[in-house]
Amino acid sequence: MGKKYKGPIATREKAIERFRKTTEDYAYNSIKRCSLSAQKQMDKMMVQFPYDEYTEYINRICNRYRAYRSNSYLWDECHSCSYIAYWYSIGRCAVSGYEGDHVRFYIKKLIRIYIRCKVAQYNLENGYVSWDEIVEKKYKTGFGD
Repeated sequence: MGKKYKGPIATREKAIERFRKTTEDYAYNSIKRCSLSAQKQMDKMMVQFPYDEYTEYINRICNRYRAYRSNSYLWDECHSCSYIAYWYSIGRCAVSGYEGDHVRFYIKKLIRIYIRCKVAQYNLENGYVSWDEIVEKKYKTGFGD
């Protein structure tokens, strides 16, 4: 059994920093490591699974989390983090040797998680949602749920 939740374990600022590190620092470092060890496989996978194939899916996910085009900052942030998620997925799958539909599903899964994380970070930064709402799982992020 996992640990039981005993109240707020983090402040709003720590949560924002955690989301930022997940969607930026960790992903960039991992992409760099993967490209050093499996650049040829990554190049092949990027041809086999082009980013443009996922734009409709990304738009649908952004709209689901109310990141509309009218709010251009959040829309742009979601699209940039989805590109990071795409690169991260390609790198991890290339290193692990995955192929076919597994790669496609993994890319979609990570795009969805990174967009959720970015929307949660944006909403916390601007005070649209509280840390307690995230902890109570009214606002799922994909990490720690």
